[in-house]
Amino acid sequence: MTLQDASIKQVDDLTNELKTKKRRVILVHMTGYGKFGRSKTNPTELIARSFSKNFHYSGEYDIQLASVDVLKVCSQGVIRVLLQLYKQAGFALSAEGDYLREIGFDFSKQVPAKEDLLYHEDLNVVIEPGKEYIHLFFHMGLNGNLDREVNFEVHPVNYASYGIPDESGFNFNEPIIKKNSPLYPTVYPEIDKAALQNGKEDFISRLIQPPISFNPNISIGNIPMHQSLNAGRFTCNFLYYHSSLISRIYGQKPDKSYAVFIHIPDNHYISTDEGIQFMNTLIGMLAEQIAQNAP
Repeated sequence: MTLQDASIKQVDDLTNELKTKKRRVILVHMTGYGKFGRSKTNPTELIARSFSKNFHYSGEYDIQLASVDVLKVCSQGVIRVLLQLYKQAGFALSAEGDYLREIGFDFSKQVPAKEDLLYHEDLNVVIEPGKEYIHLFFHMGLNGNLDREVNFEVHPVNYASYGIPDESGFNFNEPIIKKNSPLYPTVYPEIDKAALQNGKEDFISRLIQPPISFNPNISIGNIPMHQSLNAGRFTCNFLYYHSSLISRIYGQKPDKSYAVFIHIPDNHYISTDEGIQFMNTLIGMLAEQIAQNAP
């Protein structure tokens, strides 16, 4: 290759990169949870309710906040909200009852919640022809065992072991995806058969999630963040598992959607203002990685 050819290629590469930056749009869907148990307020609700007014991104990619939701700590409500959220994002999903049958989950004994959403905000994103839209489902939850640190969860688990009932009185102690579910072979395509025979089925292959080239063991501002392999077994993990499953399996273009879950401490360790700034920075970093590396 001559020097002139190399220069032309470099210009072409730069032109294609600029076209991708202009064409590719990252749509962010944020969720938090309402109060539960001993927590009078949930810090994720406080962040979520104020986030759209404080969301800002000044980088070179097109990153837009599409929606903000605060969920009641109710398992069936989580599924209803997720299905609606993903349908609005263009995913081809069945009705709630069909989805529950597909995953083999029985909510027949659950008392229906009066409301699934404590807060909803639709930012009315305009879908433009010729643009490529990638969805980032950004979920937040409270971990009362944390102090001034944040956990970036990377391992949704196929087990619900609540210990205490959720807001609608339901208390699980069983796998989320059952062996009789038609999804079971899809969920466990890469799992060691010996591990299954030994009963170690309380995990999900991370291969169902498209990889994000991102190192979560960093500090943002003066708040450290660490990778976590344990999102618990309560409604946070329940939401993260379903969101990961829907994002990867049910999307027509599974590499165009990503689900992440962030655990934060109570707000006397990290204030709401600090939390908003932290999430602003983190969303920008994640979205840039996705925009740069998505197929």
